[in-house]
Amino acid sequence: MDLFPDYSAFPVWQPRMALPGPLRISVGLADDLRRWQAWWERHSRWGGGRSATVEQRQAWTVDGEVLARRLADETVAAVVYRWPFGPDGADPECPHCGHIARRMLRL
Repeated sequence: MDLFPDYSAFPVWQPRMALPGPLRISVGLADDLRRWQAWWERHSRWGGGRSATVEQRQAWTVDGEVLARRLADETVAAVVYRWPFGPDGADPECPHCGHIARRMLRL
């Protein structure tokens, strides 16, 4: 299961967008995932491009890691958190990903 934002989508993918009901996740987690997605949409170039500080973007990235762990805990599934992207679209911390940005959380 992947966690990454995409315009106008719930941010969980299996490989297509997954919805909270079939995932059987808590209302609280579903709401938090929607809020996390909405923040990205407001601040992405596709959703309005509102400015955000480096610290705000870093906090959003960390929030995604926390949400990925919660998602893994509630679904008992491996979750791949697909953020942050480097300038070339790759995860700068991943030695295996090449052009695909992926951060595997070892849970």
